[in-house]
Parts: sequence; structure tokens; C-alpha cells
Amino acid sequence: MRFGTSSVLRALVLAAPCVAGCVTSTEGKQMKQDIANLQAQMQEARAGIDQQGAQLAEQLQKASTQVKELSETLADLNRAARNTDADFGVQLDQLRAELQEIRGQIELTDYRVGQMQAQLQTAPAVGATPVATPAQPEDAVKPPATAPKDKKGMLQYAQNLYSQKQYSEARGVYREVVKQWGNEAGVGDQARMKIGDTFFDEKRFRDALPEYIKVVEKFSKGEYADDAYYKIGLVSMELGNLEDAVTFFGEVVKSYKKSPLVPNAQAKMSEAQKRLDKEKASKGKRKS
Repeated sequence: MRFGTSSVLRALVLAAPCVAGCVTSTEGKQMKQDIANLQAQMQEARAGIDQQGAQLAEQLQKASTQVKELSETLADLNRAARNTDADFGVQLDQLRAELQEIRGQIELTDYRVGQMQAQLQTAPAVGATPVATPAQPEDAVKPPATAPKDKKGMLQYAQNLYSQKQYSEARGVYREVVKQWGNEAGVGDQARMKIGDTFFDEKRFRDALPEYIKVVEKFSKGEYADDAYYKIGLVSMELGNLEDAVTFFGEVVKSYKKSPLVPNAQAKMSEAQKRLDKEKASKGKRKS
């Protein structure tokens, strides 16, 4: 039996709806399965974020309680030292170090909780229809909802916060950098240095000091060592420890001869020495 061309074409046209319908039905089932899988994955991810956020919030609460207890103990020791003129220096320094460590944990935990919350806010609701957002100007500043994950991006992100004087937020990011890359030269020392700078800018000199000290202890040959010694000298002057200031400014002059900070260190060392000589002369007159 022979068929003409027109007969074959008519047969294909009649068969086309059936073929299309079969394919569409199969694809539709697959799409439904894919959507169901994605919904399950989204629910699992959201549950994980909720759980981690709750754990970090609990850690933050515990750390806050520890800070309060240590602060009260520190205040008691300060009062005792004034009342009895006893030597509580070692105990006070130890408590300050513990307090500094706990405050650092709080800032780190607070930062991580914030990142978790940002992820929850930006995650699309399961089954929700995307909503178009109004167009923004091309030059509009759009800060990321969450911080970058790489060390270079995180350092830049923290620097932006620092430049905006958001010191506590910047410290949280820098502490995350220290947590992940604290032993890496050029990264860990930079983050420590900047944590110290945030405290210095807030005039919290006792809090800045241990951060700078950690830089010179761990990275004495690093690119931030001269800056750290110089800042330790400045902090020492602010705290009235003029002999220490002369020593640390002298370290910059002696050990980092090529540092651009040498002229400033020399000037500050001279200033600290003059103040120290004046104090000694004044004490000598009172004794006589």
C-alpha cells in the first residue's frame, strides 16, 4: 500500500499532539520531583541554620554572664587594692587578660550569630514566588548581607567597617580571620593589629595593648612588627608608663631601621624621656 506525501504529513500532524503531550507529562513529573527535592533541601538547610544560630546565641549569653562576673571581681580587687594598699597587680593583670579573652569570644560569637541571621533573612521561603525589586542607581553602595568567606575579602570587609567607625562589628570580622588564619603571616598579624587599632581609636588603651603585644610575640619579623612596637609605645605613654614607652620606641629605632616610623619613634622617645626626667626631678625635690 502506497501513501502520498500529503498523507504522511497529515499523519505526522495528527501524531504531534500525542508526542508533545507525552513529553510534557514526563517533564512535568520530573519538575515536580525536582521541586520537592529542592524544598526538602531548603527545609533541611534552614533547620541547620536555626540550630547553629541557637547554639551561638547560647554561647553569647554564657560569655556575657562570664564578663559580668569577672568585671565584678575586678572591681572588688581594685577596691581592695585602694583600701589596703596591697599588691594585687598580678591578679589584676590575669583578670584583665581573662576579661579580654572573653570579650573577644563575645565579639566573635556575636559576629557569627549576625551572619546566621543574615543567611536566614536572605534565604528564599520554600514555595515562595520571587518578587521583583525596584531598580537601584548604578552607583548605589550595596554592602553584602553576609561577609565574604575568603581571607582577603574578609579583611577588606572588616576594613570597610573600620573606616565607618563600626569598631565592634569590625572586630567581629577580624576575630573570625584570626580564628581561621591566625598563624599566617600577613593575615593573622594584620587582623590582630587592626583589632588593637579599633580599641586604640576608642581610647581603650588597656584593651589595645595585648593585641599589639600578640603581634610582636608571634610575628616579630613580620611587616606589622614595627607598627605594633610603635603603638605599644603610644599606649604606654597614654597609660603613664613612660619607661616602657622609651623602651618600645627605642626598639623601633634600633631593630627596624628601614621603617618609615623611625622618625616618629625618635620624636616620641625624646618626648617620653623628657617627661620621665621631669617626673624624676619632681620626685627628687619632694623627697628633699
